[in-house]
Amino acid sequence: MNCFSGSNLALAPHRLIIPVKCIRGATVQQSPQQVKESQINSFLHAFRSRRSSVGRKEASAYLEMCDWVLDEAIQDAKDDFGWEDGDSYSDTKPLL
Repeated sequence: MNCFSGSNLALAPHRLIIPVKCIRGATVQQSPQQVKESQINSFLHAFRSRRSSVGRKEASAYLEMCDWVLDEAIQDAKDDFGWEDGDSYSDTKPLL
């Protein structure tokens, strides 16, 4: 429902939804804002162990540039951080 699991509340959505009653077999429709929050949290999770610190605004910017496609946004960020740090964060091989 909240698209969050784990013990790190820094990656939790700003507003947690607590269900009143559990109905077996019921599915919960996510609002567009909840989907975006989930994408941002997934992006932040992908970079939590990296040397480069990534904030929510930066994560949101990468996702917006990639039309909210998580894998593309993560790859773009890896490419950018690799370029800035002189490291090879990127999974792609150089052209030369």
